[in-house]
Amino acid sequence: MFKNPNGRTLYEITLNHADGRKYLVCYASGTPSRRRMISALQKRWDSVQGITLMTEWAICKGKNLQAGDWTIQYSGRTEWEAANSDSELTYVGA
Repeated sequence: MFKNPNGRTLYEITLNHADGRKYLVCYASGTPSRRRMISALQKRWDSVQGITLMTEWAICKGKNLQAGDWTIQYSGRTEWEAANSDSELTYVGA
């Protein structure tokens, strides 16, 4: 499995719309958790809000965040898997 320079596996967090649009929010190190996902959303709030036009997000069961037709979640892929796949996602920005 791919490891970043500090030795940790990075997990992909994505922003998904019900119509199939998908964006890369970030890669997070450590065990996937709701806390890391909320932190990622907070750090990229302006960019995510610019794409979604949503101002309030609800915490759902599991590790998902929901706003209207938008969901933020762990994709299930590592950074290495994403880099070696045929589906590159657009980065939401910082």
